[in-house]
Amino acid sequence: MASFPKDKNSPYHRVIFDRKIKGKRRSKTFYFRKTEFNRTEVSLWKKERELAYKADEWSPWHQDSHIRRPARTIEEVVREYKVRAQQELAESTYDIRRRYLEIFIQYVGRHRPIDSLSLDECNGWINEQKIKFPTRKNRRKTLSVFFKWAHKSYDIAFDASGLEVLAKQAEKKKYYAKQHKGFILEKQLHEILSNVKDEPRQRNDRALLRDFYRLAFYTTRRRSDLLNIRRSWIFEDEPLLKVGGNGYLPKSQIVEFVPLIDEAWEILLRYKKGDPKEKIFPFEADFVTKQFQEALENTLPMLSGTVSLHNLRDSGIMHMIYIKGLDLKHIMHMTGHNSIRGLELYTHKWAEKTLEQLMKAS
Repeated sequence: MASFPKDKNSPYHRVIFDRKIKGKRRSKTFYFRKTEFNRTEVSLWKKERELAYKADEWSPWHQDSHIRRPARTIEEVVREYKVRAQQELAESTYDIRRRYLEIFIQYVGRHRPIDSLSLDECNGWINEQKIKFPTRKNRRKTLSVFFKWAHKSYDIAFDASGLEVLAKQAEKKKYYAKQHKGFILEKQLHEILSNVKDEPRQRNDRALLRDFYRLAFYTTRRRSDLLNIRRSWIFEDEPLLKVGGNGYLPKSQIVEFVPLIDEAWEILLRYKKGDPKEKIFPFEADFVTKQFQEALENTLPMLSGTVSLHNLRDSGIMHMIYIKGLDLKHIMHMTGHNSIRGLELYTHKWAEKTLEQLMKAS
């Protein structure tokens, strides 16, 4: 009744139940991840289910296709990790990992399901003042290596990139600065642009410089992307901008196609005519940064030190989310983020509160 085909290339073992009902063939396939089950375990499961089905005690049609192990406890996963680590690591390194993880599972509780662990709990252990040994950096390294292994081996969902050392005051400030960005509103951008000045030695057009800052806000692209825009990258028949080519690639190292809002597209279309390979903005990176900073200090001195040229990108993202009401997936394609997770920072409660305060003050 049930078959158990071999498939070396698949990450799953498969068990297929097959029967005929009123002359029609009906089948159900069950999947067992190879990192969780060996072939012997799946074979035993198949035999038990066949007997249960024949005794009319179980039906394959009412069970989920993906079979998973019951939730593992933290102690079980650590035990399995130590077996692998002992085979792969040097003896001294293995001894360190083993001792540190033992301290960790005593802290969080050894019999808890590993899926119940939160990032805050792990960071709490890393930065616990009462624990003198191991050091905070070593605690972070231990958990980072362990959870990356657990994710790869058992598909345990845990974002190890969120583990942080926050022990020292300087490190706390650095982390806070990284997570709490400065923003300006569209209205404030127009005020700043009114104070943008030419640099006589550069002989640059002030209108062109202002359009550069507007595009930084309305396209949410990085400074380097905008400075390398060629006329051939602008689409005339649809609001789209190609970023990459002519020897330049964005941070993702691939050519990106960026959807544009009307404000950005109108600006770019004004510069479409001319040599297709020519750059639109003949500026140096330091020049555009310096001019923006001076205009900001002359217009809104209270924001000096909290807002920079790069924050025009952050401000544009906030504008797209809360003012334009664009979908996060759409914004992700605009900004060049690899996943929506990179935009979570802009949907956090503090971000909404910051925007509300800016709106009230303006």
